[in-house]
Amino acid sequence: MKLNKVAMAVALTAALSSMSAFADTTNGQIEFQGELVNTACGLAPGSSPVSVDFGQIPVSALANGARAGNVHQNIELQHCDTTVAQTAEVTYSPTSVNPTDASLAAFTSGTASGAGIGLRDSASQDVVWG
Repeated sequence: MKLNKVAMAVALTAALSSMSAFADTTNGQIEFQGELVNTACGLAPGSSPVSVDFGQIPVSALANGARAGNVHQNIELQHCDTTVAQTAEVTYSPTSVNPTDASLAAFTSGTASGAGIGLRDSASQDVVWG
């Protein structure tokens, strides 16, 4: 009988200790992000998506074709392989382009109708859409 009690105690101890091995382990999370791309350069973390805040621009600041709200924005590249390409190109496709000035992405509705957004390159030249 004494042997039975010892065997029972050993079995119970083994059962209880094995339960802790299968305890809930959802107290942490690891998340991996990134893309494998076949390009000359990759975008540095934090460079995409690009968000440009113009703040509030009064309509009067755009009278007679004037430009306002210039914001300088860099797109940082990393791991560039200059044996693949010596220059970089950025593509943006606006939903509509101003019919009289192809350098402006046009706003066609709302209170901004008739205004547009344009991009300039590093030499301050207008980028023509299309």
